Amino acid sequence: MEIELLLTGIFMLMLVTIATVKSALDELSDVSLRLLVREKKDSPDVAFWNELLEHYQQLTFTLTFGIHLCIGSLAILLSAVSHRYLQAYFWLPALLVMPVAILLFRQVVPLLITQNRPENVLYKMRIPIRLWWYTLGVITWPIYRALRKLKRADDEPITEEAAAEDTDRQMQAFLDFGEQEGILEGEEGEIIQTIIGLG
Repeated sequence: MEIELLLTGIFMLMLVTIATVKSALDELSDVSLRLLVREKKDSPDVAFWNELLEHYQQLTFTLTFGIHLCIGSLAILLSAVSHRYLQAYFWLPALLVMPVAILLFRQVVPLLITQNRPENVLYKMRIPIRLWWYTLGVITWPIYRALRKLKRADDEPITEEAAAEDTDRQMQAFLDFGEQEGILEGEEGEIIQTIIGLG
């Protein structure tokens, strides 16, 4: 019984840690992460920020795997603990507790921690990031590389329409970043988009 409770606590702590890192990465746009790397180019931890940017997709894949691993493990452990007390209806407490645990430890707590300064959270959690990155990476890196190899090569040349769509997405990312940082007001972004559209 004690071991199940101990493992439940460990997996809950893992879930909060990994979900907080994932939430901080989600809060930072690609543009803001690139700007952050540029700002930190003279700092001693520039290697950390470069690694984040360079392996962004692989890291998010690894963190997502870690979150699912924790949630699955918690479901099994809560069912095991419930089974000791309520053999006939052991599934009921697990069914009621799991959604609350997921909402609290996967969504609410990580968002509260990261919503104001996600870059500070990432920097402060660089040791746990590396821990989960290298530990879970033993499983996820080969899978990620295999999936990338299976990705079909783009044989067709990029059409003007696709290029324009890509430019629009990049422009929207820059405008969103400008509004987020207080550089642009909402109406200014719309005016810029209109001018570009007319051009």
